Amino acid sequence: MAEPGRGLGGPPQNGKGRGNGNKGGGLRRRGGNGPHDIDHQAIQTLLQNRDQIQRKVENLPDGVRTLTETDNKELRPILIAHVEAMYDRLEEGRPIHMRDPLFRSLFAHAKEIKLIAKPTKKGLVVIETSENPKVVKLIQAHAQAVTLFLKNGPAEVRRNHPVPD
Repeated sequence: MAEPGRGLGGPPQNGKGRGNGNKGGGLRRRGGNGPHDIDHQAIQTLLQNRDQIQRKVENLPDGVRTLTETDNKELRPILIAHVEAMYDRLEEGRPIHMRDPLFRSLFAHAKEIKLIAKPTKKGLVVIETSENPKVVKLIQAHAQAVTLFLKNGPAEVRRNHPVPD
């Protein structure tokens, strides 16, 4: 299995590594290809093509196992690169979607999340776990929110998702 966010085979973004050396990242630059812009483009592409993405979520006692795949060979590397980018954001403390309470809480506990990602023929399988029961609930709620993003599209992305008790 690949180390989280590493070695999944996603293409380089605009000929540069993700982040363009900006460890503070996440700032939108006009006309630029900063990390936020690149991540936003990938998210929009995935949402626009969500009918071509299949996702299965299995709750585990300590987290989740997700299988996300597509038959679209052009969409697969975008899916994999997006997952890599989001894991890099967790690892580097560069949050995204912070107006949503669930995402804000998930990023606040990023150091307590263990990630394993493995490519499949059509996408990837991801196992996210934690030793903290509160974080396990966050991981599971996040997995369900992502599934709802794929089901409901941009309208769901604009909703806030509650932090589990």
